[in-house]
Amino acid sequence: TLGEAHAALAEVEVSEWNWPAAERGFERALELNPNYPTAHHWYAEYLSRFGRHDEAIREIRRAQDLDPLSIPIQMIAGHVLMMARRYDEAIAEFKQTLEMDPNFHLARLFLSETYINKGMYEEALNEAEKRVTRLQDAPEGQVARQRENFAEMRAAYRQSGARGFHEKRLEQQKRGQKRPFLMARLYVQLGDNDLAFEWLEKVFEKREGDGYLYVDPQLDPVRGDPRFRELLRKAGFPN
Repeated sequence: TLGEAHAALAEVEVSEWNWPAAERGFERALELNPNYPTAHHWYAEYLSRFGRHDEAIREIRRAQDLDPLSIPIQMIAGHVLMMARRYDEAIAEFKQTLEMDPNFHLARLFLSETYINKGMYEEALNEAEKRVTRLQDAPEGQVARQRENFAEMRAAYRQSGARGFHEKRLEQQKRGQKRPFLMARLYVQLGDNDLAFEWLEKVFEKREGDGYLYVDPQLDPVRGDPRFRELLRKAGFPN
């Protein structure tokens, strides 16, 4: 009968992409404890992953009402709005998060991504640079390399626009971790759909990308591709 435990178990199910079990868990958690802000927060993220944006916004607003000083809840309000393509509202929420804590790096990362979604690449790079310069525990060499990467991306953008930005970012990823979800998104943005789907299959196999396969704005160009609909079907999303 402990709502907090049902919410925690539901979040585990989310990490495994066990979507029906996750939704049942969140609903049970909120039935048992409707005033538990974290359950509303996590349920909002779940709903956002399925494109149920109005419901997601309603849940995250409830979480904010219950815990107005929670920095993670404030940040997720921005993320939910970003996934709903309400970019200006998302930017405002992320900026509010950073007013609460200028060193909350994930909020700055999401703010940068929102600017990319809006095509505001200079602003995206500015926020990314701020995030790196504020990393207190990062080795000095790592910070220097990141600054060099941002300088390269800025130069590429100024020379070749959005395509140059994504090409340079992809080149840098190839030298680094090659995170599947980011690799897939970059190939989509560059119009190389065959390679994009190779990486999207890895996203599915590894349950990577935090489960936002269905709604991520940077995957919009391939939504009409039959391969994408099949991938959504396998992953348990509407297609």
